[in-house]
Amino acid sequence: MIIELDQSLAGIGENLTENSVVSIALDNIANAHREGAHVIFSERNVAEHLLSIGESLGGRTKQTLRNVINRYAQLAEFAETVEVKIFIGLFDNIHAVIENGKRFIKIPVACVTSSLLQKPYLLVENIDDAKFYGFLTTELASKLNFSGHLSFEAYNGGGNTTGNVYEHLKNSTDRLCLCIVDSDRRFPTSKPGETANKVLASDKTDPSPLTESFVLPVCSVENLIPWKWLEDAYSQSEDMKKRLKMYECHHVDDVWPFLQLKKDIRCADLRETQKAFSVFWSDKLKCRDDVARCVAGGACTKRDDCSTTFLAAVSGSPLGAVIPKLSERTIGACDAVPTVKAAWQSIAQLVSAWSCGGPQLSAG
Repeated sequence: MIIELDQSLAGIGENLTENSVVSIALDNIANAHREGAHVIFSERNVAEHLLSIGESLGGRTKQTLRNVINRYAQLAEFAETVEVKIFIGLFDNIHAVIENGKRFIKIPVACVTSSLLQKPYLLVENIDDAKFYGFLTTELASKLNFSGHLSFEAYNGGGNTTGNVYEHLKNSTDRLCLCIVDSDRRFPTSKPGETANKVLASDKTDPSPLTESFVLPVCSVENLIPWKWLEDAYSQSEDMKKRLKMYECHHVDDVWPFLQLKKDIRCADLRETQKAFSVFWSDKLKCRDDVARCVAGGACTKRDDCSTTFLAAVSGSPLGAVIPKLSERTIGACDAVPTVKAAWQSIAQLVSAWSCGGPQLSAG
């Protein structure tokens, strides 16, 4: 993340002592800089002032401040436009403020610890999700003025336990954390699913300045996979190619975001014909008459006993099928529906802000 030394530090009048709160904070910040966990930034006058009163600072800390001055022009635009960043200054407490749509986390120098400045967690439902989000961010870096290194620690939430893990991390650590979860929305008017609801409720009832959550604007991470990649991943299987062919007509913006690629749709799912899920998918799959006949005949009353599948699942793990060749891919020329393209951009903006780091430097 961008860590900006706040202007309030330029108002310190006395020289810093070796064990002063500010000196200790600057030393921890220098360590984070050396480890590549974060990118340190400030207006030149702040870094210059700290150097002028910091004769007792360690050599590594002084070098970090000189680096901040030298890299000002390189980092200024990204630091100004980034969606989330930390300010370290003479504040009363840790808090977050929203200014012009940007989230600023303000941390008092007395609260700056080595634990707080470790790489942020990227909490996801499955580790492959984090790999994919990192890839998206790297691919869209040029559009974000992002020239840093991605610096996050992927944290596996375990699917439907991710909400509990998010709450645990909030209450038992002082680590920075960005949490990204599936919406599990399967039709346009549906509300987010259980995991997304738990995460959203946590941020409403127990907000933390050190954490943020993002619910995908599509059913799941699999909906973000470019169509061409799915075709490539399953090109060696005739059965899988036939399955994908069934999905091709649904690769449009009013349908694709609500497809659950890992789960089929059966007649039993659509029996309650007045429910919004049934209305939506009976129309899209053009199976309303078939469902009506089943209902009239008393068939397909239970999903497990239903043998009528209107849309087969793509596979148990479409993302797992594309991850192995991720390093060989690019999304630059990929066709995607507008909702997916917008989601790529939103994810990349968030991940680049929360996970902006630098190269790991040699000790010294």
